Amino acid sequence: MKLTILGNPVPKERPRVYGRHAVTPSRTQEAENWIKFSARKEGFNPLSGLVRMELRFFRSNAVPADIDNLAKLVQDALNGIAYLDDRQIVYLAVTKEIDRDNPRTEIEVVPETVREGITRRIDLALRERSDPEESQDTHCDGCTCPEANLNATMHVEGEWK
Repeated sequence: MKLTILGNPVPKERPRVYGRHAVTPSRTQEAENWIKFSARKEGFNPLSGLVRMELRFFRSNAVPADIDNLAKLVQDALNGIAYLDDRQIVYLAVTKEIDRDNPRTEIEVVPETVREGITRRIDLALRERSDPEESQDTHCDGCTCPEANLNATMHVEGEWK
């Protein structure tokens, strides 16, 4: 799934707290809503397994913007639209550049595929285990991987990567 959002990328702002109530800044809400609307219009459907996400931010100026906050706004906006929950993201590549003539955000979300020599246990990656004994799983020729339930853990032919 690919999507380009035209306009200057917006970083996610922290909620403002007033007494006991937290309020998301309107600029953040508007940017998230525009991404949601655009993704739905493009026909995005939530992926249920692990996903890879690539984000390319092209800003119109060099005004500082934290790359983490740029990415977080997109990740949160696509919850329930491109994936069920952003915890499914096991690979994230983010770049930030200047393009004064064409500011935009390029988004690509694809399923994480099982490649030769790599075994991922999607069912374990998306649920938490309270019993460490239960989290061990034999999944490749008798190898027991004690951290098989972690989202981004890869086990490649007997070695942890």
